[in-house]
Amino acid sequence: MNDGVPPPVPLPDRPTRLTAPEADAVFRHILSDQTRPVFALVYAMTGDWHASQDITQETFIKLHGQLHKTEVDGRILAWTRRVAANAALNLIRARKAQPGPMDPLGADAEAECGVDPAVRQFCRDLLEHIAKLPSHKREIVEMRIWDRMSYGEISQEVGCSVDCAKKVFERFRKTLKRIES
Repeated sequence: MNDGVPPPVPLPDRPTRLTAPEADAVFRHILSDQTRPVFALVYAMTGDWHASQDITQETFIKLHGQLHKTEVDGRILAWTRRVAANAALNLIRARKAQPGPMDPLGADAEAECGVDPAVRQFCRDLLEHIAKLPSHKREIVEMRIWDRMSYGEISQEVGCSVDCAKKVFERFRKTLKRIES
């Protein structure tokens, strides 16, 4: 009994150009599986419910176009999160550049929405540090943090040794600890 939920669609291991029906099936799967995590990421960064909804929608519109015109592999999930995070960072930067309060609802709105400002700031800082990494290191860090992949899975995905994946992630953690102190 599938309860109306489509079965999972496996993402290709190697870059593959998808046919239109395949791309649509992959899109529906990613949309149903990743909407909440992408929204949560953006909301943690921005603290703005409506902007987070808009950014999430725009991210999936970009994903839909990407699936139909380029080769796709398992890294499309990391790409999707990166697009959402970059859009959130762009919104944060734009708000900082504008004069006046960032939150039109006032200071009490942050307390009412239930998101701890320290958690939101940590997420912003984390994403900014990840964004500064070279692409090959950023990919390893994102897979470890967001996809919760093991070092073995990461090494297979990016084509490096398990030790290399461990070292990249551990160096990133040490950098974060130095920055926090």
